[in-house]
Amino acid sequence: MLYTALTRHKCKVVILHQGDFRELQRYSHDEASDVARRMTNLFVPSKPVEVWVKNQSVFLDSNLIYRTEQGELVRSKSEWIIADKLHAAGIDYQYEQPLQLAGVERFPDFTIVDDDSGSTWYWEHNGMLSNKEYRERWERKLTAYRKQGIFPLSEGGGENGTLLITEETEGVGLDATQIKNNISAILGG
Repeated sequence: MLYTALTRHKCKVVILHQGDFRELQRYSHDEASDVARRMTNLFVPSKPVEVWVKNQSVFLDSNLIYRTEQGELVRSKSEWIIADKLHAAGIDYQYEQPLQLAGVERFPDFTIVDDDSGSTWYWEHNGMLSNKEYRERWERKLTAYRKQGIFPLSEGGGENGTLLITEETEGVGLDATQIKNNISAILGG
């Protein structure tokens, strides 16, 4: 029924659920995607890839997933690029590590902890800022970061961490300079 709701709705979908809503988060990852498991693309031959998720083998169409050089599945091509750039720079990170912000569990795209300096960096990629609802969610999340003492790099960072931001809007793709500048900041340059 959820598929029908998602494919035929006019304005919005209301989900009534029992239990902790955070449990639904796991269904938003590629490894839970039924679409990525289908090998039915009419224009490009399918290339099944075996992916291990929690000790279970799942086959996904490689044309429908983004896998980093380290073998992680990420949500977008931009996150894939960022992850590989971090890896190439020798920066260890956690992908979508849970973080409590204003009493709500959030999932920053990348969390980088520098044990030597004691600094923590949170990297958020905003890939759909042209979408009004997406932009409003981001503004609420940014406010929650600030309340937690985590401020953007452009504001000097905060006592509880520094927020690194990359952005895309309609017609303006990912800027490699933003990625380079963020990585330089992490490396102390």
